[in-house]
Amino acid sequence: MRTLISQSNHYQLWIDENKQRLYVKLTGHWNQEDIFFSYLKDLKSATAFFDNQFDCHADFNSLKPFNSQRHIDYH
Repeated sequence: MRTLISQSNHYQLWIDENKQRLYVKLTGHWNQEDIFFSYLKDLKSATAFFDNQFDCHADFNSLKPFNSQRHIDYH
């Protein structure tokens, strides 16, 4: 059963502890640094529920391309 861990205008994070699975949905433009760092903090919290290994199902269909050079440089 999925449990919602975090939700914002830019992402949603769910977990299924029984299946050891993380579900991620990213949406919109991530042009502000605080969105990115908030996501990383929430992602770390979500992965704390799992053992060493887990699956990740990600939906990037609604994510808009990065247009901030600082975010691009991070990757």
